Amino acid sequence: MNLFKPAALSPKQIERRERIRAKGRQYFIFTWGILGWGIPVFLVTTLWRWYDHGWHVPSHGELYFEMFFELVIWTGGGYWFGARMWKRVFEEPSREV
Repeated sequence: MNLFKPAALSPKQIERRERIRAKGRQYFIFTWGILGWGIPVFLVTTLWRWYDHGWHVPSHGELYFEMFFELVIWTGGGYWFGARMWKRVFEEPSREV
């Protein structure tokens, strides 16, 4: 077993990859990047900060500003993550020979 060389894809994996590709790039970025990575990271970091401050929830003005700012940052990061994964999985040529 070679840990540095990716294993060949099974027919089931190839079929699943083709179904994902058929739905399109924007769908992939939205579901895997924003909903699958950006929003969960936003929720975890928000809860972590509240826990770190003794479960202190900030005042309404501060709360809305911080949450809006972080939501924009993490969804932007999720978009970047999804776009990078799309490029890596579907656009870069396979290194298999």
